[in-house]
Amino acid sequence: MFHNTEKLFNHRLTSNHYEILGKELNQENEIIAFTTIGSPAKFSSLASNSLIDGHFTGDSQLLSLYTFDSENQKHENITDWALNQFQTHYQSTAKAEARALARADESEESALANA
Repeated sequence: MFHNTEKLFNHRLTSNHYEILGKELNQENEIIAFTTIGSPAKFSSLASNSLIDGHFTGDSQLLSLYTFDSENQKHENITDWALNQFQTHYQSTAKAEARALARADESEESALANA
């Protein structure tokens, strides 16, 4: 990790740093940054396994895959509810896309048979 976590050199350490990087600020994590609502920049996103400058992609929101508590215990930062919502949405989308592809294949085969 290339983020300077020495308090002598970094006066901007917040509770977010400890939640993302752990008690000793040295835990591995995966982070996604994306442009915030209201940012003058076009939407962009960046994923990294290191801490990202919050302005690298314009005004950004950073989300980590894991959080660390005060005892340095790692917790998933994705709730079961959110995971279920994602899986439900994309599973139904995937099924609909598969059905559409199957219908397109049938139509193509039918057209070739009638040609």
